[in-house]
Amino acid sequence: MLTLSAIVTSTLYAISFLLLIQHLVRCTREGIRQTAPASFTATFALAVVAHCVSLHYTVFLGQALHLGFYRVSSLIFVVISAISLISQLRKLEIDNLIAIVIPLAALSVIVSSFVPSPTDKLVTSTGLIIHIVLSILSYSILTLAAVQAVLLAAQEQQLRQHSFNGLFRYLPPLMTMERLLFEMLLLGFILLTLGIGSGFLFIEDMFAQHLLHKTVLSIIAWCVFATLLIGHHRRGWRGITAAKWTLAGFFALMLAYFGSKFALEVILQKV
Repeated sequence: MLTLSAIVTSTLYAISFLLLIQHLVRCTREGIRQTAPASFTATFALAVVAHCVSLHYTVFLGQALHLGFYRVSSLIFVVISAISLISQLRKLEIDNLIAIVIPLAALSVIVSSFVPSPTDKLVTSTGLIIHIVLSILSYSILTLAAVQAVLLAAQEQQLRQHSFNGLFRYLPPLMTMERLLFEMLLLGFILLTLGIGSGFLFIEDMFAQHLLHKTVLSIIAWCVFATLLIGHHRRGWRGITAAKWTLAGFFALMLAYFGSKFALEVILQKV
């Protein structure tokens, strides 16, 4: 059943990706800006639902969460996909961003379903599950913010050179891109604050040896995002400056979770 679910999910992601690329290419060729067709939205929604079903067989087993490296990666990408779908339904102009998200989501499904996790951490504590959910939500939104920051920086660079090439012609106006970025950053920062706070509340020792690197790097990321939001509010930081700070914070957050988890579970094969 798991194999069938993974195949269906990855196929739906592939179809939705092709529909979106076809739409973006047509808009670029004709020099127009339109919302993605309903066929894409419907297929993408089905892919997200199928992804959730796939996770039912890999992560949500009984009253516990099974959180190996590949399974958590898939869980993060289904949250990212769901957020992207909601944004699409709200008519936010993030088609280019979604075009980057879909292949990564499909890859996460395939890997988590067909590549065995070297280790598998079983989580049953309600408090710890709350901490994990908040952390995954914050990481997912800040991942979208990082991708948005890359697109924003590339768009501003092309604007300075008075040259828009390829799909960058289809990007929303620069002000809209910046507004979306800071909306993502603010929401992600709030969730990150709650995630770190819940960790101190529900985990006995956040500075224990096996958690020290995660805690320190997460706090560093929190400080980077806090500085960026304050700088934007008080000093008007925007554009490439905002993109650099966003990517710096995301890099610290990525090392806090994926870097350490990959090293411990995949390389050293420790939980």
